[in-house]
Amino acid sequence: MPVTLHEALALIGEGRRTVGSEEVQTGSALGRVLARGLKAPSPLPPFDQATVDGYAMLPGTTSPAPLRARIFAGEEGPLSVRTGEAVYVATGGRVPQGCGVLMQEEVTEGEGTISFAKAPPVGDNVRSMGEEIRQGDILAAAGDRVTSGVQALVLALAIDEVEVRLPPRLLVISTGTELREEGPVSGPAIRNTNGPYLDAELRAAGADVHRMTVSDDVKAFRSALAGRIDDVDLVVTTGGISVGPKDHVAEVAGDFGFSPLFRGVALRPGRPLSAFRRPDGVAWLALPGNPLAAALGYDLFVRPALAGLVGGRFTHPWLRLPLGGAIRAHRSSIDRYWPCGLSLADGRLILEPAPYAPSGAVRPFASLMAWARLPGGAGPFDQGDEVEALVRMDGLT
Repeated sequence: MPVTLHEALALIGEGRRTVGSEEVQTGSALGRVLARGLKAPSPLPPFDQATVDGYAMLPGTTSPAPLRARIFAGEEGPLSVRTGEAVYVATGGRVPQGCGVLMQEEVTEGEGTISFAKAPPVGDNVRSMGEEIRQGDILAAAGDRVTSGVQALVLALAIDEVEVRLPPRLLVISTGTELREEGPVSGPAIRNTNGPYLDAELRAAGADVHRMTVSDDVKAFRSALAGRIDDVDLVVTTGGISVGPKDHVAEVAGDFGFSPLFRGVALRPGRPLSAFRRPDGVAWLALPGNPLAAALGYDLFVRPALAGLVGGRFTHPWLRLPLGGAIRAHRSSIDRYWPCGLSLADGRLILEPAPYAPSGAVRPFASLMAWARLPGGAGPFDQGDEVEALVRMDGLT
């Protein structure tokens, strides 16, 4: 009996393993996932900082006032001034304690003195020490991915090393005697598209991927896995998971110590999709061989499983969006997922349904940015109708 989407995700999440970690230079951590949260070791700004080019002085200072010094960004300068005197401070420079800053346009500079209408209040045109970040503030949590923005923030606080999760080791297996990796194809042979697609997606997500293709011979399948399946964190296969005489994935998974978590999910395309787990927590996600079914299986199940391996959090980003074109009705009583592109009109995202989308299609891959979820037995859907859509963006937390 096929399980529901939510049941399948819960079963995959139970008892999952987490990969180890390592210390790396912050400058090399882009795209990695933090194994340990980060707190600010110091405030930001680290000192009172001028936001304009101008003149710093204490309240009560009257015009004209002697110009005591000039402070440029990166220079120490005097830490304090007396009432009745001023210092020039460039944007980003350290402002003496208790001062405000008059913009240079408000000041007339003479021979060693400045003239102005009125002294500024304390903190005027000043970014105060710790105004943005206080010492001890949380910068990022364990499980967060180091984006360029996170990296910039961490470097601003002079954190030069971070602890990140090791890249998960994935074994991606395409099954099918008909598959060819390169060269022209003829007769019943076809080119392997699932393997390269998954390989590219997983590497972009930070995984260490080993990819292979095996024939529909159970002995050859077992032989190909021997010695390669022990040191992996996740196995992903495409094809060989239905009930035909050449579908050997479930049998081979059992031979290597994997027990079923579920056999089949109530969705289309991809109903045969199954999952297995080894006692050490390693999961085996068995996706169907049809390309669109494999792509949907990747978005629905592989992405959250991969996030779990690195201690991350993944919530599928569902949005309710209007259709830019019609989709015919489908007869199935279970939910159908339709591949879509995205466009922008009048400030709104619009789903652009693929005109041709049987599960064996490949052309929709080129513009695949979302999946429209069509409830079982529903439709037809007209242009402008709003439907629930899984948008292919990073999971939301």
